[in-house]
Formats: sequence, structure tokens, C-alpha cells
Amino acid sequence: MAKEDGKDVRKTYLLRVASHILGLNIVEEKLRHLQPLETFCDTNSTVLSVALTEQRGIELSNDVKQGTLPKVVFYKARPSPLTTDNYKTIVNIMSMNGGSNEVFLKSVQNVFSKNISESSQAPANKHLLSLVSELEENLLAVVDEGKNSGEGGVTSVQEEIRLWKSRSGSAAEQYNEAFAPLQIAVDTVD
Repeated sequence: MAKEDGKDVRKTYLLRVASHILGLNIVEEKLRHLQPLETFCDTNSTVLSVALTEQRGIELSNDVKQGTLPKVVFYKARPSPLTTDNYKTIVNIMSMNGGSNEVFLKSVQNVFSKNISESSQAPANKHLLSLVSELEENLLAVVDEGKNSGEGGVTSVQEEIRLWKSRSGSAAEQYNEAFAPLQIAVDTVD
């Protein structure tokens, strides 16, 4: 791989971007565990997470771990090793502050939903917009429930039914209609 002053330009680039976003000076020489960085650069592995730790250290990983501390996630558009020609073009970057579910929900709401709804109204895009809306409703349910219980997720059929009754919109109406017979069955069991 091309080296710049003895350093791998791909690794230097990734660490510089993460340094800038996290407000730190992250360099190879100061990191103890480089295997995830090497795996991301040299293999088909598609994810590299650079996360702050409680001790204000850095943790590198090839998967995104739960937690609310800031992290930078690099992901490849397609699974292939990074080269000096493609390392800036096939890698996407996401910074995450907060819980993964909430960050994902806000990404869908603020970036992808708007982009899809503003694109052409071809039948495929309408179907995609419908799927994104349903995903958004489900993510909202998980995030809202997580805030209420401190954990996240719906844990019973009754909670799921109550959750959709509290919502408005076409997806909520469809779920309420689908759950109506189930609600009757649950009420008779109780």
C-alpha cells in the first residue's frame, strides 16, 4: 500500500477524520489495538467504529457497539479492501452522539426521508417512501418506549397495541385496524 513518510495513507486519513470529529489527536502510534483498523483497510469488512470510552480513551471496533458516548462510524459502500485509489470514494462517515436507535431514527427522519420524498415520484420511489415511513414509525416507537422505560423496545403485545393507539398517521391507523381482533382476544384472556 502507498506509504507517505512510512505511514499508510488510508489509515492516516481515517484517523484524521475521526480525530477532527471527536476533537482528539488520534494517531497510530498511540493506539494499542490496531487490528480493527487494519481489518477495515485490508479486507471486505464494511464497518469501522472509533468510539470514545469512559476513561476518555479510544476504542476501535469492526462493529457498532451500544452506548451513548460519541463515536465515528466509517462504512464502505461495497465490501472491498481499501486502495489508495478508492479509500476516499467508497467510505461513508457517520458521527453518532447518543443512543444508536435514536441516531438512526433521526438520520432516517432528517436525511433519508426528506431526500426520498423530494426525489421523483416514480412508483418505486413511492413504495420506498412508504417503507421508510413505516420504518420511521417503528423506530419512533422503539425510541419513545426506550425513553419511558429506560431500556427501549416494546415488551408485550398489550404494550404494542397501546403504543399504536397513541400514534396518529396512516401507518398507525393500519396497525390499529390489524390489532383490533388481537385486542379483543387479549381483553378476553385478561
